[in-house]
Amino acid sequence: TTTGEDCSKFCDETSNYRCDESGDKVCKEHFFPEQNCGTHCELVPGNYSCNKTTGEKICDEGKTGEDCDECQNNNKEGHKCENCIEYHFGENCTIHCEPDLKYYNCSESGSKICLHNTSSAENNCGDQNK
Repeated sequence: TTTGEDCSKFCDETSNYRCDESGDKVCKEHFFPEQNCGTHCELVPGNYSCNKTTGEKICDEGKTGEDCDECQNNNKEGHKCENCIEYHFGENCTIHCEPDLKYYNCSESGSKICLHNTSSAENNCGDQNK
């Protein structure tokens, strides 16, 4: 579409923007920045929001990666990085305890629970970190 008093302004609508009466680009929903409309960003709850000026993804707290779908803490998992990965315990999932069913199990806090009086220096059953 050509607009303006002397028909010198050209604006051709695309899937990213429409043209207003004066021939200026007006970004469609979820396209940024204004007058360019080349960046698509749509809020993904639990992963990221969008900078309303640039369209840049803003990762939610604890998230990282191109699509903010990875946990910053490699010992965590879950949609909101709320769970510890297997054999990791504690608030930041830094306590590691992997059960050795011959000698011990692990408590919910990651402490070793010795089985059948098996505590010894050999199996480190009393040690917090295997």
